[in-house]
Amino acid sequence: MIRKHAAQHPDRPALTHLRAPGRRPEVLTYGDLDRRARGIAARLARETVAGPGERILLAHPPGPGFAAAFAGCLYAGMVPVPAPLPGEVRRDTVRLAALIEDADIRLALTDRSAQPELAMWLSTSGFGHIGCLAADTPGFDEAHAWTPPPAAAPEDPAFLLYTSGATGRPRGVLVSHGNAAAGQRSLQQLLGTDSRSVLGGWLPPYHDLGLAGFLLHTLWLGASAVSLDHTEFVRDPLRWLQMIDTYGVTVSAAPGFAYDLCVRAVGEEELAGLDLSRWTSALVGGEPLSAATLAAFTRHFAPAGLRPEALLPCYGLAEATWLVAGARPGTGPVLRAVDAVALEQGTLRPAPEDAGAYESGVRTLVGSGIAAGAEVRVVDPQSRTVLPEGSVGEIWVRGAGVADGYWGRPAESHAVFGATTADGETGFVRTGDMGAVTADGELFVLGRMKDVMTLSGRRVHPEDVERTAAEVSPLAGPGVAFAVEERLVLVQEVLHAPADAAALIQELQAHMARALGVEAANVLLVQPGTVQRTTSGKARRTLMRQLFLDGRIGARSIRHHVLEPKIAALMPERRRRTLERSRMPVF
Repeated sequence: MIRKHAAQHPDRPALTHLRAPGRRPEVLTYGDLDRRARGIAARLARETVAGPGERILLAHPPGPGFAAAFAGCLYAGMVPVPAPLPGEVRRDTVRLAALIEDADIRLALTDRSAQPELAMWLSTSGFGHIGCLAADTPGFDEAHAWTPPPAAAPEDPAFLLYTSGATGRPRGVLVSHGNAAAGQRSLQQLLGTDSRSVLGGWLPPYHDLGLAGFLLHTLWLGASAVSLDHTEFVRDPLRWLQMIDTYGVTVSAAPGFAYDLCVRAVGEEELAGLDLSRWTSALVGGEPLSAATLAAFTRHFAPAGLRPEALLPCYGLAEATWLVAGARPGTGPVLRAVDAVALEQGTLRPAPEDAGAYESGVRTLVGSGIAAGAEVRVVDPQSRTVLPEGSVGEIWVRGAGVADGYWGRPAESHAVFGATTADGETGFVRTGDMGAVTADGELFVLGRMKDVMTLSGRRVHPEDVERTAAEVSPLAGPGVAFAVEERLVLVQEVLHAPADAAALIQELQAHMARALGVEAANVLLVQPGTVQRTTSGKARRTLMRQLFLDGRIGARSIRHHVLEPKIAALMPERRRRTLERSRMPVF
């Protein structure tokens, strides 16, 4: 596909990367992409360490260099493995090391700007045997020396995409050429995209949505895309919206937290200079979606020409080459008010008409659209019985986009892929997500099975708690909820120290009881950045729970807290002494 587009439109920009303000954008045409990919492939073929099917680590700074290296691996018949550069945060470097070991990497590609640092890190981290090459240096420019590899079959591996690690150790999903093509066809059919579409994004290419939903879709269509460094987005969310305006972006996707961040960060003055009327497909993915987030974003940016129907909730996962379901352009989000008690019992039932007076009796759910290029079943995870419409169970997915398994993990692959229902339907991947499908085919995703909390005998989704906590105050940032001995623990970021932290916690507790009927007796108000998250913004609840129990949420990060004695007693004695010295009350 890349070679076809390069032959037909060699001067068409494939990727335009926006660098820091004041610096000119970096543009890569389809002709340049093909030339650079052939040069990289020719060099890879000369590397004695690498052969057909070899896995090549791609650890690039933001920019077109990743796309050229990714295509170069395919041109050489090798398997690219997208990964982040090693960072200052220990959890990121630990994850990268685990990825390198799991994929049995022996060669890494990067850019000149990052090569010294990456080579040093490899050397000092026990990976000195791994070659580290900068793919934008002389020696990678001999495109004429490229010899095409044997044609790939649909079942041949195309790339290895590692999961985010939100629920544990990251695992490598082995995506075939057939999987990738099927995923792109489904996305194209869902959105109605073509070569005239303009895509825009900031998610890194080692994230499934950033790779499959942005970069690969651009190259599949032969369209043009504009990218922004994800750190630039976090620093100044307005830049994402300005990019959409300036370049006439029609399709852009982001996790739900990004839309929240834009509402907080963009004021009336900046809003006055924006035109978002050409943004017809604003995909919203990630965690189970918040109706309040979608409503706030739509309301806030309506003066800039954003139409409510442009917001398109979607659902996907790396194991299915990302896309599973999504809303069709022009339809907008589907909202459903359901009975909260029935939902806890496993059924989507319309909320009673008189439930409005009792906040804890109603949940407003956001649909993730209808299946796109995939079959979806909702299954009882124990009996494997397919559940009727409106029943809550585990989401199972089947289709051409579903991968065959995890790299080098036959036992896990057998448990997750190729699942068979009680009535004999087979070939499904078990997502580990809870959800329900209604009679009209709308998929409602409720959260991870392993994250569901049991609180005093009730089954409560942590996403509901986290969204409710964020409603209490403008100071509230991201939070994470988990259960310890059937008691709720909430670690809630606050943007700055509140004037009366104790009063804020009391207000939060009252709102939690009123809105969810949940007792929030254990609350930690912490500094921004304390809550560990994946690249897509998903809270790493399992990790945060362990950090809490190990006493490894730093005392300097905690601004105020209340803890029940029996929960405080579970923490290490040294941790309790630290809290006592800091004069933070334990209730």
